[in-house]
This record gives sequence, structure tokens and C-alpha cells, in this order.
Amino acid sequence: MPQGSFESVTNVGGRPTFNHRPPTVEAYLLDFSADLYGATLKLDFLHRLRTEEKFTSVEALIVQMQHDVAGARAWFHNEDEYVLCPNGCRE
Repeated sequence: MPQGSFESVTNVGGRPTFNHRPPTVEAYLLDFSADLYGATLKLDFLHRLRTEEKFTSVEALIVQMQHDVAGARAWFHNEDEYVLCPNGCRE
């Protein structure tokens, strides 16, 4: 398993779009392609992009996730402005 620190976007919650309970923790490591299933990871929460919400479709969720990844990349690279859809992106 690769060692070091990796940037990620992480969801902690119940996945309301899929009516899923109990809460889960899902981390998407940016620019990372190794298989981590079964591995133990330590996550540090550095910044919150938005609250959890229920989307009307999987497509709307995917659009929001793309904006979340762009916002996280900008935040990690200390850009003055980053993509954020505080009320959800509905493209």
C-alpha cells in the first residue's frame, strides 16, 4: 500500500439520495488509483465543503460531486476562490 498523505473528498452520512442508513464514511482520494479495499486509513478532516442533502436523481448527485471535487482541489491548492454550490448544483 502506498504511504503518505493524499488529498480526498469524504462523505460522512447516511447517503440520503439512496435512502441508506446507517451512516457511512466514504473517501474519494484525488488522483489515486491503487486498490485500498481492506486497508486501514487515517482521515483528517480539514475543511467542510457543504452539508449533506438528498438529490432528486443520481445524475444531479454526480454533478454536485464533480463540483465538490473541483472545490476540494482548489482548497487544497490555496486558490482564493473555489467552486462551491452552497445550495447544491442543479445543472
